Amino acid sequence: MFMITWLKRNLPVGLLIVLVAVLFFANYVPGTWLSGWDTLHPEFNWPLYFTRTIFSAWQQTYGLGVVPIQAYASELPRLLILFPMSLVFPASFLRYGYFFLCLIAGTLGAYFFISDVFKSKALAFIGTLTYLCNLGTLQIFFLPFEMNITHFATLPWVFLAATKYIRDSGKRNLIFLAVASFFTAPIAHTPTLFFVFFGCLILYVVVLSLGNWSTFKRALLLLLTVLVMNSFWLLPSAYSILTQGSRVTQSKINQQFSPIIEDTEKRDGTLVNTALFKNVFFDWGQYDNRTGSFEQLLPAWGRHLKDPLVMPIGYGIFVVAIIGIFSSIHDKNRFGLALLPGFIIAFCALANGSPVISLIFSLAGHVPLLQEALRFTLTKFTLLTVFPFAVFVSLGFGAISELISRWFNKKAVLWLMIIIFTAGLIYYFFPAFTGNFFDKKMRVNFPQEYFNTINWLNGQPGQGRVADFPVASFWAWNYYHWGYEGSGFWWFGLDNPLLDREQDRWSQYNENYYWEISQSIYSQNTHSLETVLGKYQIQWLVVDENVVSPTSPASLYFDQTEKLFTSSSRVSLAKKFGKIIIYRVSLQSPINNYVYASDNLPGVEPNYSWNDQDLAFSNVGNYVSSQKPDYYYPFRSLFTRDIGLLPFNFQEANNSLVFKANLPSNLLSDHLLSVPPSDQGKIQVYGNTLTVEVPPTGKYKLNYDNLLLKNCDTTHNGVIKNTLDNNKVRLYALDANNCSAAFYFPAMSQQTGYLLVVTAQNIAGRPLNFWVENRTSRRIDNQSFLPISQVGSIYYYVQPPMDPYGLGYNFHFDNTSIGRQPSINDLGPVEIYQIPYSFLSEIVFVPKSVPIPTTLSFPAIWHPNPVLYRVDLSTADQQTLVLNQAFNRGWIAISKNGILGDHVLVDNWANGWEVPAGRQVVYLFFWPQLLEFAGFGVLTIGLIGVIIFLASKKGRAYASTV
Repeated sequence: MFMITWLKRNLPVGLLIVLVAVLFFANYVPGTWLSGWDTLHPEFNWPLYFTRTIFSAWQQTYGLGVVPIQAYASELPRLLILFPMSLVFPASFLRYGYFFLCLIAGTLGAYFFISDVFKSKALAFIGTLTYLCNLGTLQIFFLPFEMNITHFATLPWVFLAATKYIRDSGKRNLIFLAVASFFTAPIAHTPTLFFVFFGCLILYVVVLSLGNWSTFKRALLLLLTVLVMNSFWLLPSAYSILTQGSRVTQSKINQQFSPIIEDTEKRDGTLVNTALFKNVFFDWGQYDNRTGSFEQLLPAWGRHLKDPLVMPIGYGIFVVAIIGIFSSIHDKNRFGLALLPGFIIAFCALANGSPVISLIFSLAGHVPLLQEALRFTLTKFTLLTVFPFAVFVSLGFGAISELISRWFNKKAVLWLMIIIFTAGLIYYFFPAFTGNFFDKKMRVNFPQEYFNTINWLNGQPGQGRVADFPVASFWAWNYYHWGYEGSGFWWFGLDNPLLDREQDRWSQYNENYYWEISQSIYSQNTHSLETVLGKYQIQWLVVDENVVSPTSPASLYFDQTEKLFTSSSRVSLAKKFGKIIIYRVSLQSPINNYVYASDNLPGVEPNYSWNDQDLAFSNVGNYVSSQKPDYYYPFRSLFTRDIGLLPFNFQEANNSLVFKANLPSNLLSDHLLSVPPSDQGKIQVYGNTLTVEVPPTGKYKLNYDNLLLKNCDTTHNGVIKNTLDNNKVRLYALDANNCSAAFYFPAMSQQTGYLLVVTAQNIAGRPLNFWVENRTSRRIDNQSFLPISQVGSIYYYVQPPMDPYGLGYNFHFDNTSIGRQPSINDLGPVEIYQIPYSFLSEIVFVPKSVPIPTTLSFPAIWHPNPVLYRVDLSTADQQTLVLNQAFNRGWIAISKNGILGDHVLVDNWANGWEVPAGRQVVYLFFWPQLLEFAGFGVLTIGLIGVIIFLASKKGRAYASTV
């Protein structure tokens, strides 16, 4: 009887719950794991994930250690839900289960918000159905990622709590807001999503409280409450953003991907598409293992939208929303008006390819603080558009029903409209109810060999770093023959630090490791390999032969990697699980929690930002960066990560190639010049300048006369054309990839290095995308967009020596346009010089006196968590205490005499401190962790207040009404 009575009173709620349940079970595949392109899998290793959450300021297992831009502390509320679920449900179900809860919570939140502000169950049902059944919500769930799904769940509840507090005041409404804000925190896994949400919330509560000082004060307290409940992740994230924020945009992955996604969003961000919330995923592709080709990400939906009834339904709903907006303005509906500013901004962010809007967002993109927020607008702004859109649909529905009711029975009209609207929306969203709400490729069966590998490595003594292979590309994206593609999943199970490409975007040291290890693999250089493994203290090498390369299978280099590993006396086969092979590395120096002490560490200069080999470490071992170096390498880094400037001066003069490097003053007073045993160049020193002259043994010049017009766009649509003018070619593309400027040198020896001197000018659109194709390994050795310059400029690129027996490079200058903005670039003379790469890089100034030998010691270490070390030192001389984790000023060393001030760079990537002689205890501490602890303190005080209130008489009365 109770259930029947409840259903009669809450029929819309019951119908919505049934609809969500049908939707979920239509997409649940028992026995599979629901993964994603980007994903979180705490169920792989609960203790590890809790540690990452509680000590989130420093992630020691992310490669060489990083200050994460992603706010791992924000995961705490989700873990409080997910971990109890793990005690009941199998691990493979947990992600499904959490998303089902979010689907229910978001649906009910939307219903209660609309019914609360408009006092109508019918309007609430219509609005909620719209919130659930639209192409925006589909794209958020189709490639499931926890922060986006949590956003769907909590967004309506936060706005409901904010509305209640602004309208009615009361402690219980403020507590309701505090709880809702706490469970909203997981959306901040990528903090920019939270900042965009918080900006829209500010607009809503400010507009809602205009004209009334008391409600405006409530709005300020409300916003402060949201910040307080999120302080446990906000405070450490503030440090991350201020100190590491630029690193994300400067990473190679983002430099190459951001222009592509920006142009794609502009192409798809038309008013026509945005009216349906149809965005980039409808034009995105994914790899199909069965066909061996890339296919549409949303094929079932693409077919569905061709149904002649579907698009009119979508545009009809948009018209209803527009009516709702005008109804809000006409009736001066305070809630509709309060939602309108945030809706307009979010809608424009999605429609950023439309005239005027495009110009505004292009200008906003030049503001550093907005640049990352406006990257991939689909994930950041979709739900902030969908939620108020659903509210406006309910208002428009109400206005239309009121109008029709003037001529017909009001109740009959309402019921008929509800039935028609519901049927139309379900038909519009029908593929979701046939298993196309989640991407079918995201419902995977992880092969057992992965869990066997993780468990075996976790069972080995110590926590030696793990390097995974292949390293065919800098992209943090893998394809597996068993069906998965995405950024990866290893690090959710491994206790060991993992050097994976996904970690490269957060740390320049992680990325530089990639350049070094890939150079070793693809040059087949055993000594270089051992140098890299020793420098970064890598103990395990994991080769995953499940990985496939759709575009170039040969580039994976599985056979060559095995040959290289077996050629090293320091690498031995340890274990094999299916297609996963584990090698053990016998390091020269033991791993002691990545801490050691050393006396007489030699000084090496200059420092470098990017390099593909560290000859200093190879030649002298561990070293410290010092303004008074023992060893000075004038051409230490010849590596050009991005085509552009050179770290040295170059010119062609007097039938010679001239290389110049600036030297520190007085270097020759106590140093000798050491030159490699070769007659490849003439070396002279004039004052503080080192000059190397070498004869031009090989020179190539690109010829544009026989350039073939070629469009490499997958659809082969669009327009391309080439215009020759003396020594340059103008490349034009409109919604196409003009790949005509491709130059092939099959006989070019890879034993030596090359310098490319490129003259180019960007006329309009994107600059040229330059990439080097290695004809031996069949991989892309490097790629880079040319700088944006609307005057003719000269750019340089150094191609290092690769396989000594390899032959051939292809040099590509792609002119790509995505959408309606043409790309026009002039490619002028391009000259390629053979250069003595190894000879130049090995030139070094050495001390005149014989250096004192370096000795390493390994003190007793206590390391209870990722941010704290206790080191017991006892030495007769001054030493350098080294923490082999990525250098960061947040690490401090504290002794009985206070904070040690000499924080130095070791091996061009690690932390070191000069410690005076004597017996002492030194604590190494990552101080930004205190920010998270302070946030936990604030949060704890808030939660205690909530508990006290709920335990009170008023609290129990409030709880009984909820």
